[in-house]
This record gives sequence, C-alpha cells and structure tokens, in this order.
Amino acid sequence: MQAQIFDYPLPISSTTTHITEKSKNGFFVAQKVKGKISGAGLYQGKDGSLYIGNFKDKVYNGSGMLLAPKGETISNCPGATFYVGKFKNGIKHGKGICYNYEGEPIYEGKFENDVPIENYGDSVVSAIKYFSDVKTEDFYYIGEFSSDLPYGFGAIFFVNGDFLVSQFLQGQRDGICTYIETDGNWFTEKVDGDTSTFISSSKEYASYVNQSKSEWNAAWKKALGSMEDWASTLASLSNELQGLSQGEDINAIGVNSVNNNLTDAGHNKANGINNQNDNKYNMSEQRSYNSDKSTYSKYDSMLSQAFAGNRNASKSEINSWQRKMKQLREKWENKGKSFPHSVNEDR
Repeated sequence: MQAQIFDYPLPISSTTTHITEKSKNGFFVAQKVKGKISGAGLYQGKDGSLYIGNFKDKVYNGSGMLLAPKGETISNCPGATFYVGKFKNGIKHGKGICYNYEGEPIYEGKFENDVPIENYGDSVVSAIKYFSDVKTEDFYYIGEFSSDLPYGFGAIFFVNGDFLVSQFLQGQRDGICTYIETDGNWFTEKVDGDTSTFISSSKEYASYVNQSKSEWNAAWKKALGSMEDWASTLASLSNELQGLSQGEDINAIGVNSVNNNLTDAGHNKANGINNQNDNKYNMSEQRSYNSDKSTYSKYDSMLSQAFAGNRNASKSEINSWQRKMKQLREKWENKGKSFPHSVNEDR
C-alpha cells in the first residue's frame, strides 16, 4: 500500500513551538535528564530534516526514525526518504528499514557506521510494513503501518502540542512508551496489551535527584564527623606514645591502655569503621542490584521487540533471555529485595 504524506514539513507546529533546547543547526523537543537531552523526543533540523526517537546527550541513540529534507534522500540509501531503525552515536547502526517517498520498504537489513552491509538493491524487504501518516481533528500519527494500523515505530502528536513516542502492535501501543507534555514534563511506561506499568517521570526523577542530594549531604556530614572523631582519638594516642618516648613507664600505658583508649574514647569510632565497611559493602551490593535491574530491563526490551516482530529472535534465544531474567529476579528476591517482574519473562 502506498503512503500519502500530508504535509512537508510535518504538521506538528503546536509541538515545535515548545522548544526544549536549541542547537546551531536546529532544535529539540525532548526529555531532559540531568540537564541534558536524553531519552525520547524529536529534533527538527534547519534543513527540514526530522528525527523522532531516542537520544543520549543530544545524539541519536537507540530506536528512532529519520525523515530526509524535502527532495533529498537518506545518507547512503539511494531512493530512501524515511529510515526507521537503530542508531548509535548519531548514525544508523544495527537493524533498520528504508522506505521510499511512497512509503514502500526498499531495504531491510543491518547497518554498520551508517552504511547498509547487505546488498542494498537485492535485499529482501518486509511485505507487512509500510511508512505513512494519518491526520484527524484530534491527532496526527506518523510512522510504520501494517493493514491500515500503526505497527512498528511511530509517534502521535496531539492538537495541544503534547506527543508520544512508542512501538505499536496492531494499532495499540506496545513496549516502552514516552509521553512528553508541552510544559517539558514527561512520563514513561511499559505497555503490554491492556496492562500499563509506570516506569518513571520527570517529576519523580526530580524528586529522586533532590532526595539523592539530601542523602549524599547527610552521608558526607556523617563521614566528616567520623573523621573529626578519629583525629581526636589519634591525637590522644599520639600524646601517650610521645610520653613513652620520654621515659614513662610502659606499664602505665601498655597495649591494654591503647586498647582501652580505643574502647573508651573511640568505641563509636570503631563502630564507625565497621559501618564504613558495611556501607562499602552496601554500596557495592547496590551497584550490583542496579546493574542487574538494568540487565533485566535490556532483556525485557529485547523480548518486547521480538514479540512485536521488530527483532529477529529464535525460540531458543527468547527462552534464554527469559531464563536469565528469572535468574536475576530470583537472585534478589531470595535476598529479600524487591525486583521487577515483567510479563515478558513468563510469556
């Protein structure tokens, strides 16, 4: 089925009036994390090009779609006006599909360093998907379709300027979905059928950052206090040892005196050392916990893509990912810690 692109540039003026950040060659309307453009959003180039997808510090990174300027084509893809697929460090890298101006797929395969690595003219393309858009009084959708329904990667722009970026399956959101409001606030959730699971939001993130700062400040003050206590204890020991060097009776101090000094004058400080060791362990364990959650999330994302038909994966690969997810989850649940449990793990 041929696509009909209504307007070019795209009719998303209500969204692009709420610019998050400008650059020399265009502007962003996107998530901001730690003050940087990271996450989902769009970038409109002064040349008329448009990117909608994921960023990492203002660079295309992850899943996204790129629309060439009017009258031009996608780099290294003759005849292609639209690209949907993976990006790494600002260029096409990984699996992707190139579509011509009519929305027909003309290449489906892998890219390395912005270049298709399979025979471009002879590649087997999907007969399921096509690229198009649809415009109603309430919203505008652009992205991949199948059988007249959003299927694959796409974005919906609403009349009030809000928009969302998501994978779609048979017309419904599927997998990770990010909704960005005109005031800059955003929230991300995971959608699986009729189930939506909240992941994060700008407000929650801001609260987390403030909480983390408070916890850090409290921990730092505590650490400084422990350092001062120990300085006092060491000074006391130094004075006594200095007395030994001046001929005092060693029995007046002796090893027991040093131990008593540690016990009486520095009992809490000794405990402080243990606490510091415990903290080091807890920090190490927390890093391990965060790493395992991140790994679990990656497997979950891979499964979502596989189940949506956007990633090639054998049955054995899917089983392996699910098994590893279960191992990670049970590892931390056995330690008494809460851990995500995605439906993809049991699907």
